[in-house]
Amino acid sequence: MGATVGELKVVVQTCKTPLDGSETPFLINGKPTGQTYAGKRIDSRHTIGVIKMNGKPLGMSKAELSADGKTITVENDNAGASGGTSAGKRIEHWDKR
Repeated sequence: MGATVGELKVVVQTCKTPLDGSETPFLINGKPTGQTYAGKRIDSRHTIGVIKMNGKPLGMSKAELSADGKTITVENDNAGASGGTSAGKRIEHWDKR
């Protein structure tokens, strides 16, 4: 899986979670990365979860879906560097296609 577009390699990261607190794996191009996410739905637009790498807590994640359902904002707070992820807070914005 994964494709090359021009000189860029396309990487697909997925994590399918029921948002019930159970751990689910992150996959890159269909293969496990060692990273898991245990998320819970707070309300119709907010989630919170714990991210682990190889079974050890890596950080916390909070997400908010915009009122129009077109954008999700994710705030990751990583306690320590691991698996190519640096320590500290990082905010991501994802737009629906």
